[in-house]
Amino acid sequence: MRSKGYVGVDGCRGGWVAARLTDHMPPVIDVFEDLRSLWEAHGDAELILIDMPIGLPSEGVEERRCDVAARRLIGPRAPSVFRVPCRQALRASSYEAACEINEAHTGKRLSKQIWNIMPSIRALDDLLREIPEARGVIRESHPEVIFRALAGEPMRRNKHHDEGFTDRLAVLEMLVPGAVALVDEITLNNPTRVLDRADVVDALALAITARPGPGPLLSMPFEPPRDDEGLPMEIAYRPMDAEEIVHNLKALAQLTVPPELIDSTP
Repeated sequence: MRSKGYVGVDGCRGGWVAARLTDHMPPVIDVFEDLRSLWEAHGDAELILIDMPIGLPSEGVEERRCDVAARRLIGPRAPSVFRVPCRQALRASSYEAACEINEAHTGKRLSKQIWNIMPSIRALDDLLREIPEARGVIRESHPEVIFRALAGEPMRRNKHHDEGFTDRLAVLEMLVPGAVALVDEITLNNPTRVLDRADVVDALALAITARPGPGPLLSMPFEPPRDDEGLPMEIAYRPMDAEEIVHNLKALAQLTVPPELIDSTP
């Protein structure tokens, strides 16, 4: 039986890219056409962090608290946090139908960005509803929130630009020596129609956060509400410097972080 691993997953053009970190072993990165195959390969992991919405609202004009908090936290990268669809719109057959359903239940239409990833949201939702044990392993996160926590400040430049990509890769190299060579290797071995280099960086950042580190794994908000299927509406992250991250989060709702951390920080 292999050692328990810590996995980060990001959507890509060819399906899903998964980065797995295991104690005393080099990172392993693979591309999977579908989530079921990914789960078969990594369902034994201690934790899987995925960049895809999990808990979905059903009614109301208010956004998920985790998304509002994430935008405030990451500043210039706030547009990367999309407003998620309501659960009723998840199986709409067209963009216009999805917008009409979402507007009827929340008062808001959907962005084209969220519509483009709707099949991935649906696939993840199906997996979590049909495989109960997956709920205890797979949690939602967001790469820009993670890089904010890992770097101590928001990423200033877009990850798809050379400078922004290099900024993120430098952060990963400090935490996982050899990350630059690994990302280059995986990117070279997969055509752009399957995988973008930024997908690999995001998956590796998610895996680093899933792995135990100097800071605790926290949920934003601290006590996330659950949707009608019992799935948490949260974004998980791990600050490398707990005092620094809490200082910045004080500007958010108090329940974004554990009360004991807030009370103990000057």
